[in-house]
Amino acid sequence: MGKAPLASKMQVSSPNSIKDGVLLVSEGFPPFKPAELDLINQAASNVGGVRVKTVQAGADKKKTLAEVKQQKKKDRINQIKGEAVEHPLVKSAMDLFGGEVVEVLDEKAGT
Repeated sequence: MGKAPLASKMQVSSPNSIKDGVLLVSEGFPPFKPAELDLINQAASNVGGVRVKTVQAGADKKKTLAEVKQQKKKDRINQIKGEAVEHPLVKSAMDLFGGEVVEVLDEKAGT
């Protein structure tokens, strides 16, 4: 069993809660195979002594790690764009040339 497909499945899953040593995870699609869940439980018990239980994601599911990362990236780009538009030099250049900010590159995020 390869680790890459398991990692992909974990990225589209999201933790819900932890109680009494059980981490409840909403799994994405496709769901974890029993052998994959065994591997996850083995790793979790080695790290924190917890057991992982999965549930099917419903309409009220929490955001996945990938969704959270994407939202953070969008928020950062919007923040940078807002700061750029308010900068006096950028304002002057936009006024002088009738321009607008159309794209923001975030060196930290590599975009």
